[in-house]
Amino acid sequence: MNEELKQKLIKEISKSGFPLELDVINKLRELELLIYPNLSFTDDTEKPHEIDAFAIMRDETREAEWPFGPTSLFLLIECKSSDKPWVFFNDDPDDDYMISGLLDRLKLVTDIDVTPIHSLLIGCNNTALRSHHYRSGVPVARTYLEAFGRDAGGDIYQAVKNIWYAMDFQKRFFNADPKRKNANKRTGIIHGVIVYEGTLVVATKDEENFELAEVPHVLLRTIDCITNKNMPFGRHRETVIDVIHKRVVA
Repeated sequence: MNEELKQKLIKEISKSGFPLELDVINKLRELELLIYPNLSFTDDTEKPHEIDAFAIMRDETREAEWPFGPTSLFLLIECKSSDKPWVFFNDDPDDDYMISGLLDRLKLVTDIDVTPIHSLLIGCNNTALRSHHYRSGVPVARTYLEAFGRDAGGDIYQAVKNIWYAMDFQKRFFNADPKRKNANKRTGIIHGVIVYEGTLVVATKDEENFELAEVPHVLLRTIDCITNKNMPFGRHRETVIDVIHKRVVA
C-alpha cells in the first residue's frame, strides 16, 4: 500500500469512533462476555438501527432454591468520543421517589409468569442492584449539554435514543414464553451503557453559581418517548443509563 495513503487512512480511522469501540469490545471479551459488535436491528416499523455493542453476561451457577432456568445481563452499549466536554446537571432525586421507583427502573424480560413483576426481585434492596440505582455515590442527572458546540446535546441524545431502540428490540426479540418448562425459563435484565472518551463533568447549582467536578460516572435518568406509544411519564417509564468514562472500562 502507498505509504501516503496508509497514513491518511490511519489518521481517518483515529478520528472515528472505531478505536474506542474496539477497546471496549476487547475489554468485555477479556471478561468473557459474549459480544455482538455493531448489532443491526429494526424497530416495530421496520426502520433499521444499530447499537455499537450488545454484550451478554450469563450466569450458569444457579442457587439451590432457584427452580428456573438461566439468568443473564444484557448490556446495550454506545461508544462516543469528543473533544467537547459533556456536562451533566446534578439532580439528586427525592429519597422516597427513588426507593418506591427502584424496581420499576429495572428493565426485565422473563419467561416466568409473575404478577406483579416486583415479586421476582424481592430482596434486591440488599443486593448490588440497590447500590447501583440508589445511594451509590454516583451523580444522578436528567439534563445535559455538550460544551462549546453548536448542538447542545446531539451526540448524547443520539446515544440515548439508540439504547431506547435497542431495548425495545431486545424485549421483542426475547419473545417471552411462559409455557417453557420451569428449568428452561429464562430471565434477563436489560441495561444501557454509554462509554465516553473525553471530559465528563457534573455541574451542581449553588444559589447563583455552579460547582463543576470532573467525574468518571453518571447515572442518567431518561424517559423513552420514542418507542413507548403510551403516555411516557411516571417512574415506571423511566430508563436509567450509565454514562461512564473510558478509563472505568480500561
